[in-house]
Amino acid sequence: AHLLGSFGRTLAHEMRNSLGAGEAAMEILTTEGMSEALRARALTTLKNTLRRLEGLSEDVLALAIAQGSEESAQGRRLSLRKLIEEAVLGLETLALERHVRIEVQELIPDVQVDATRTELVLINLLGNAIKYCQPGRPSWVRISASHEDGGYWRIEVRDNGRGIPEEMQSRVFDEFVRAHPEVSEGTGLGLAIAREAVEQMGGRIWLESEPEVGTAVCFTVLDPHQARE
Repeated sequence: AHLLGSFGRTLAHEMRNSLGAGEAAMEILTTEGMSEALRARALTTLKNTLRRLEGLSEDVLALAIAQGSEESAQGRRLSLRKLIEEAVLGLETLALERHVRIEVQELIPDVQVDATRTELVLINLLGNAIKYCQPGRPSWVRISASHEDGGYWRIEVRDNGRGIPEEMQSRVFDEFVRAHPEVSEGTGLGLAIAREAVEQMGGRIWLESEPEVGTAVCFTVLDPHQARE
């Protein structure tokens, strides 16, 4: 309830700002005599506004999923390989815009995992890696999966982006914490939601990062046999 209340205030603030920017852009587009350059800027503003609102709606859905009851923690099950393929495909346009190459390192195992929560975490981690790439140099995001002792699969999302300052690395999984607020807009809830989703699946999530070198975020999901138990 505390998290939902805090997010509600953030959501209202973000929506007011976004809708205000969108309204101003629409005013320019519907006013006669505006220059083509100004119209082009207004279209860009409107596009960014819609994307920002889409991101907010995704945060609301993700928060609802992550706050689900323990009884529903192991939901519908789909292939990890298929989930990664779909996550990459869904972020392909953003990656092309940012000139980021997404690489799947090896054949992903065809194991059945909690689909909703795993997809939520994948999209969050891949989206962050793409958004916080380093402009002006070849950028990549690499995804890999390996089996771990104890009945877990480990999924890693590694990038060569901005990295996270050392003093912030222990806090980035907390609510409303953002390592680079100057780079991209957001609510600061993504990694907190990802952590809760992973923990509900019985796994853990952690990161290794070096500023100006890159970040690797890893999370584990239970092997299907242990998940059923």
